[in-house]
Amino acid sequence: MLNNFSANDLLLLDIEINDKNELFEIIAKKTKELGITDDESGVIEDFVTKDKNTVTYLGNEYAIPHIRSSKIKNNVVLFIRSKNSIKWSDDDEARYIFSILIKKEDRNTHIEALKKISKKVLDKKSSDIFKNSKDKEEILSIIKS
Repeated sequence: MLNNFSANDLLLLDIEINDKNELFEIIAKKTKELGITDDESGVIEDFVTKDKNTVTYLGNEYAIPHIRSSKIKNNVVLFIRSKNSIKWSDDDEARYIFSILIKKEDRNTHIEALKKISKKVLDKKSSDIFKNSKDKEEILSIIKS
């Protein structure tokens, strides 16, 4: 899922994001640049719809917005670290975002990716690296492991 992309492709570190809608736009633009989708606006719509129906906040400023969509051509996980906190729900703010985009037919891959990322976020050492490391290769190696 990640082997065809570089750390520079998959990681957006310390960027300014005003809100979830802007985040979804950034994700859609990046996935279009990478050839993961041809339908940037459709990806945004899928994220907005999913966000209305599913809790994607994990705690400790982590969120995992995720979609399984016919608009996705290749499965991918992006990691975004925002300079500022983004209002995620009435009570929660997020700065560390794993965005999972999976092809519609790959249901098991979707579930496995969610489980794998959730476990990494709960691991203190991995979490510290996600929150603080400036080394994209180090972060990517944790995600891939």
